[in-house]
Amino acid sequence: MGLIYKIDPMKLCAAYKVFNAEAYISYSIESIYDYVDLIVIFLSVRPWNGPEVKPDSTESIIQSIYDPHKKIVLRVGDWRNNTSDPRFGDTYETNSLLNFIRENHRDVTHYFYIDADEIYRPEHMINLRNLLASCPNTESVSGTWRCYWKSFKYWIDPPEPSRPLVAFKITNDIRFTDIRKVNAKASMVLQQDSFMIHHFSYALPPQAIWFKILNWGHAGEMRDGWFERVWSSWDRHRDMMNLHPCWPEHYKRAVAADAHQLPPVMLKHPYMKFDIIS
Repeated sequence: MGLIYKIDPMKLCAAYKVFNAEAYISYSIESIYDYVDLIVIFLSVRPWNGPEVKPDSTESIIQSIYDPHKKIVLRVGDWRNNTSDPRFGDTYETNSLLNFIRENHRDVTHYFYIDADEIYRPEHMINLRNLLASCPNTESVSGTWRCYWKSFKYWIDPPEPSRPLVAFKITNDIRFTDIRKVNAKASMVLQQDSFMIHHFSYALPPQAIWFKILNWGHAGEMRDGWFERVWSSWDRHRDMMNLHPCWPEHYKRAVAADAHQLPPVMLKHPYMKFDIIS
């Protein structure tokens, strides 16, 4: 695979923290591989919250990914959220990941925050890299995401109003203060015509969604009965409004997705054939 972005002194590290991410992890990595200098993955052996769940094939999938430039670094550990022990949980794991990069890969200048179900188009990764290299005084950048719903055929419209953290400069005092939040000051929001996160967290079969809402970091913010009232009912009532499990108004409605915007790597995904993933 050949790198096609501008030559620059910036070193960009894609940082993943994952658990049971077999559905999308290889596609996510493939979509960004050519545009980053390093990929560090913290793989948890247990979910962060909720009931214990047997690990899936995520580890073996990561180990089998074609890595000609030896970019992928995998660390397996236990960051189980334990409310009686503040050393564990999402923010602790994310800061541990940041510290690992800072201490073991000192040439890395920028941290690229990415989840295993986030996929990118090539031109957007080129835009991100070139923007970071040309704006050295920008401490962090955020973006817009297209959140797919039930399959690759539907997405949330309008796009979710939140602007998730995408990347930031690694400095001695930078740290995570919450899920996908850092203590950076100078920030920039990327425009959606030049950069978009394609987010497939809700393009999963029902059982996977059920385990997701039990185990994710927002488990304590869930609306009661969401799985039965919204997720299970939408197939029959596709004009439903306010779909998000924690902040309903963030997902106003689900509409037909623009197939031309789907990241190219997803065209070979087995879910591509489904109208609703079951």
